[in-house]
Amino acid sequence: MRARGSAVLVLCLLTLAGSAGATIPRTGRTRRFVADALTAMPAAGLAKPLRAQRDVKWSPPSGTAWHALAGTGPWQAAWDRATGVPNRIWGAGVPAPGASASADVAAAFARAWLADHLALLAPGAAPGDFELVSNAFDGDLRAVGFVQRHQGRIVVGGQVSFQFKRDRLFVIGSEALPNIVLPPAPRVLIAPAQLHDRATQTLRRELALPDAPVTAPGDEVVLPLIGDDAVLGYRLAVPVTIDGGADGRYLGYADPATGEVLAVRQLNLYASGTVLYHAVDRYPGPLRTRIDRPAPGAHVTLNGASKTTSTTEVPRICSLSSIWSRS
Repeated sequence: MRARGSAVLVLCLLTLAGSAGATIPRTGRTRRFVADALTAMPAAGLAKPLRAQRDVKWSPPSGTAWHALAGTGPWQAAWDRATGVPNRIWGAGVPAPGASASADVAAAFARAWLADHLALLAPGAAPGDFELVSNAFDGDLRAVGFVQRHQGRIVVGGQVSFQFKRDRLFVIGSEALPNIVLPPAPRVLIAPAQLHDRATQTLRRELALPDAPVTAPGDEVVLPLIGDDAVLGYRLAVPVTIDGGADGRYLGYADPATGEVLAVRQLNLYASGTVLYHAVDRYPGPLRTRIDRPAPGAHVTLNGASKTTSTTEVPRICSLSSIWSRS
């Protein structure tokens, strides 16, 4: 019993150390869902799949927008291949007097730069589409962040940031979405209760979570649908969350006109680890130190489910809660 308790303790520690790195896809009824990646559903009407991760390129496209920024100093950039927006811009920087000490000065400077270089950082947007949401100083760096809106609605994932050090702007980040155009709005919308019922049915069916609760629809957002090498379109959507507990938690985006689910994002992080016994060394001698040894065939309970460790494959871990030894 003592050895098994020690083994589970080691498993918890390994999970904490590795939970942010490794992901394991979950298979729903008809498709696989990868952690933190948006998966399009049939109602989105897309001919291509959505990207699983951002791809960047290093050579800037030709155009006056980049040249206008490049004229202010020796900047470098990494470009989002799908959106054509510079994901990160960095260099020696430009003077921003007082920005490090004053949040107001930094915010005003960042907003002015955003307006001056909007064609580069957020093509097709207006200066008023960006809302200041963060302005933090850690004693060395100050970071100013804006979220993107379109026609008053939050653009999912749309944001721009500016970093200052020693009164110089030296890093700009843009995950803004370019040239947003929404499909024509339908004349008739379904009632919120009907929308919730339809979204609930779809999510439960597609995710194989037949009894999981689904939250009420949230505020309307603009949902970008991005492929590997292009923006495939934008949709008006309302977020709903389905919570299957240890079986997974997912964020769905439903069409406010029909209640059909357009896309789903997995909210789970998965990790794997090696179970070890922290046991007394049986080697003959005066010292009886403890050492870590692999624990093949150990019975453990993870989120209420019985698992048995293997010498070739470690058990999947759905969360860090309710991990106890099993006797």
